[in-house]
Amino acid sequence: MSSTSDAKAGESISNNQISWSGKKAVPISSQDAWDLMWRPGGQSHWLGLQGHIEFKAGTRLALTDETGVWRIAQIKRVKKQEPKSVTMLISASASWYLDHETEVTIDITRQDESGSVITIKESGIPSGRYKEVQCYWNKRLNRLNDLAVRIRNRRKNVRQAVVVIHGIGEQQPGETLKGLINGVFNVNGKRREGQKEWIKPDQYSNSYELHRVTIKGTKDQPTTDIFECYWAHIIRNTTLDQVSAWVWWLLFRWPVPKPIFPWWLLVWILILAVLVAAITALAGVKLVGWAFALPPLVLAVLSWLWHYLGNPLAINFIGDAARYLRLHPANIAHRQAIREAGVSLIEKLHASGRYDRIVLLGHSLGSVIAYDIITHSWARMHKKHDSPMSPHFKEVIAVERELTKQASPNALAFQDVQHTAWYRQRKNTQPWLITDLVTVGSPLTYADFLLADSKTAFEYAKSERILPTCPPEPEREKKSNHEKMTYRSYALTESRKCDDSRLVS
Repeated sequence: MSSTSDAKAGESISNNQISWSGKKAVPISSQDAWDLMWRPGGQSHWLGLQGHIEFKAGTRLALTDETGVWRIAQIKRVKKQEPKSVTMLISASASWYLDHETEVTIDITRQDESGSVITIKESGIPSGRYKEVQCYWNKRLNRLNDLAVRIRNRRKNVRQAVVVIHGIGEQQPGETLKGLINGVFNVNGKRREGQKEWIKPDQYSNSYELHRVTIKGTKDQPTTDIFECYWAHIIRNTTLDQVSAWVWWLLFRWPVPKPIFPWWLLVWILILAVLVAAITALAGVKLVGWAFALPPLVLAVLSWLWHYLGNPLAINFIGDAARYLRLHPANIAHRQAIREAGVSLIEKLHASGRYDRIVLLGHSLGSVIAYDIITHSWARMHKKHDSPMSPHFKEVIAVERELTKQASPNALAFQDVQHTAWYRQRKNTQPWLITDLVTVGSPLTYADFLLADSKTAFEYAKSERILPTCPPEPEREKKSNHEKMTYRSYALTESRKCDDSRLVS
């Protein structure tokens, strides 16, 4: 960084007023540097501003230092074309005992593809305040450079987080995590050649029982931290009545998905067989010969099987699904606690600043929980962008076109444009890091049967975005019956917000 004065050796110019200028080369592009400086997160880092400012001429803002408000500035001009610049008029500090304004210009010029130079010049400084001004702006430039270096290093050292969510049953902490490591990252239960793993306490989950597994990155794979979202301890004290109520509700559903139909029919046959046996016994029909002693034996065996197998299976396995999937007052607190734990973990991973992307992997009922976690995390986080100065939506529109150019979009082509759109949204300062939901043995395949009272109710929930889908459900114009997608463009004030609706079919 260089720091110079327009006056030689503190020489006075125009009524004892002098100028100071300093510049700093930062390792990010001029556009990235511009967004970094003026989005709320960047402002608070280098200027100490609270909230974000309306970035236009006439806006007033407080310049703060370690002790509080230093001086009050007013934006005079904003130039968004290269070289980008902002000009501000700044009032005197309270300690100056002067009614005096200085002018500051902040320029950002392009150095190369991955570098830029930030120049700050303040003119009209009272000669006795030169050192104070110099110290303040030098610290701001250093803070900007520190932040730019962190961004550059993050981009070079990609890191991802994988969150594993277990399924039904009496799962032990770490059990699913260990299974994933052995099944995906290891070969025959042994580490791949050159693979390094570390197991450390999980500092993001509110449980001392959980750990994080870190797998060192290679040239083909980023460094990966694997976490477990553990919830088996939340659903306890399930009763047989709660399980039977859920099963009974499913038995009276129609239509039944074809893959489930054989099991659904088998349960009905067993129920009818028990009813026939009971009615037969009540009617006094007796067996003869060798079969006379069979009923007590069968009853004894069935009683043993139920006590040691059937009841634990119903309570500890089917019971988990019954308590989570059924919307009933007795289940609400458990559902809420599980989702809160998952959403809290996702928010902490985002806030840590360590990760470039997050992947959720759910097994069995865990995939439904993962789906809910994504749904509720997005609702809480999607507006936390930093109002980018120059947002771009070309890639988002490409997703829309891919969805509507044919009746059944090509899955791979859609995923390509989807990932490109996500990357652009990250450039637009959208903080969302979740890129993938991986499901294993997922009941979401039968979501219309398990998550809604009927097919009609399920379709309604999708159309109203109560149950989000991928690809997303478009809106339908009532008058024209056309489908459309609606975007809310980034803006710094409510008055500039607008809906950019596009007809897509």
